[in-house]
Amino acid sequence: MFFLRITDIRVTGVYRGIREIEAIMARLYDDNYPKIGWIRDFGDIPFSIDDRSLRYISTSPLLNTQEEIDSFCDWYIGYLLGDGMRFLNHYSYLPNILKRMDELEAQGLTWQHPKVGILSGSLDAELRGLIISKLCNDPHLEQKVAKIDQLFHEDESDKPWWPYLDRLKEILPTIEPKYNI
Repeated sequence: MFFLRITDIRVTGVYRGIREIEAIMARLYDDNYPKIGWIRDFGDIPFSIDDRSLRYISTSPLLNTQEEIDSFCDWYIGYLLGDGMRFLNHYSYLPNILKRMDELEAQGLTWQHPKVGILSGSLDAELRGLIISKLCNDPHLEQKVAKIDQLFHEDESDKPWWPYLDRLKEILPTIEPKYNI
């Protein structure tokens, strides 16, 4: 929840950091390779996934009475305990995230698509996706690596990310898959 004014609250869907992904992401960063881009770090673990079904819904100018405030709070708590909890439970299992990534890819969409994506971040989401693919023993990992490599090198403005992708490509072979899809 973001409180912009007393009558303007903006809400988003739930976010979650997945430690096994972010622990590998942390191996990419050091003094020579600082965190870059849209890396959200609230607390000790950045966000790995987020529910985009509620993308900055604004209450302004809806909350003018106590009844409207109560109604809004009931609705949002209902989301958190309902769809939000279902999202977190479903996507706490990495093969479910990989399945969603593959669905997005089949539609020609990025894994972090602003409206329907599953992964948090900007180009760091692509790195997270490769880690998930490896952890799930994805038979299409090499194609995903090649696609991301091409994506990163298409645009000169993405050049700051190239060393991070190179480091991840060195790290990927050392990662033991945890799931066998």
